[in-house]
Amino acid sequence: MKLQVAMDVLTTEAALELAGQVAEYVDIIEL
Repeated sequence: MKLQVAMDVLTTEAALELAGQVAEYVDIIEL
């Protein structure tokens, strides 16, 4: 099983910060 997270944020900086926080726990990050 793979865990995917989708993010809907206003800025690239916010997306990268959130991605950095969840990267070790998920397999796929969708921006």
